[in-house]
Amino acid sequence: MIKVQLMIKLCGVLSLLLLSASCSHEKPFVDPQFVYSQPVSLTVDSVAADKRESPLRLGDSFSFNNPDQKWTVTGIVDGKVSWISDQGDYLQTTLSTLLPPIRWGGSGTDLASGWSKLTHFQGSPYTFTAGQQFSFVENRHSIRPPDVTEARWRCAVGATNLIIVPAGKVEATEVICDRNGREKVMLNYAPSLGHFVRQVIATENGPVIRELTAYAREKQ
Repeated sequence: MIKVQLMIKLCGVLSLLLLSASCSHEKPFVDPQFVYSQPVSLTVDSVAADKRESPLRLGDSFSFNNPDQKWTVTGIVDGKVSWISDQGDYLQTTLSTLLPPIRWGGSGTDLASGWSKLTHFQGSPYTFTAGQQFSFVENRHSIRPPDVTEARWRCAVGATNLIIVPAGKVEATEVICDRNGREKVMLNYAPSLGHFVRQVIATENGPVIRELTAYAREKQ
């Protein structure tokens, strides 16, 4: 996740979620290990079962620009990854950081709170063969502000090339996704890091680009 502005309006794997207060019965998720009891609807069935390993390690950190943010892995348990940012925000993702986060919250100014359920997977978000496609449904429950939305995501895997981002050179696979057939985002995902290194969101005012500026691997 590299985090991460959770995709302006898209709420995608490590994207900005535009949310803030709630009348929901759920508690705000502000603990980096998410110690509050997890609702049944947070089950990530096919995602967790499909992937058991990840290059991510405890302590790995990913820094991005636009906006400047640093995300660090604080936990990897049962196919779910916990993250904390240098601004006091928290995320929980699946092992595929291409997917939208399944929990978010914290004290930062940009991130609100809520959770998502990811279902109806067709294809796998963990293999990267050119021409491969995968799709899924995201049911997002925002606590701040209170809102419930459903989005259908369709993604196509492109070529793998050596690209240059501010953090350096890295081999990355292009993945292009659309949300509800309209909003589009391109991700350059680096399998060796377990995260995307560039995110390009199409907007009416032109592309919004976010790139990895620094990366630190926790030594074992």
